[in-house]
Amino acid sequence: MRTIEHETTGAVPGGRTGDRTGTPESIGGGVAAARGFRWLVGVSTVLVFVQAILAGRGWFITPNLLELHGYLGSLTFVIVIGQLGLAFVAWRRGVLGIAPAVLSALLLLLVTSQLGLGYAGRESAAAASWHIPNGVLIFGVLAGLLGQAGGRRVGY
Repeated sequence: MRTIEHETTGAVPGGRTGDRTGTPESIGGGVAAARGFRWLVGVSTVLVFVQAILAGRGWFITPNLLELHGYLGSLTFVIVIGQLGLAFVAWRRGVLGIAPAVLSALLLLLVTSQLGLGYAGRESAAAASWHIPNGVLIFGVLAGLLGQAGGRRVGY
């Protein structure tokens, strides 16, 4: 079998080294994973932005919006898990670099802590005080992921 490079990244199936061999099908699976990853990065970015709006309006105008803010936080957690999985698959197949996978792992850690801070913040002002800057950090990581995800065209 011959080594096949991906047309936009120059990577080979299996990622990391140039001595791995693969088939067009394995690259194709990586392309599908990269497309899914890019889509989920966009969705999670929008969700985090909407959560910030709901939190601000819920805190100052309509308190029942904070419940929806929490539900969207849980949905974001599930989406970020899928995002990390797709980033890992696309990286292993040589379609994405390692940076999106590492940033997605960091994002999962931050979102997990955000959920904990949100629940603890109902009883603890200290936890609530960390919830806001952690949300800003999450949005910053997502902005970095958008830059990574949108930097190259994926496909044949």
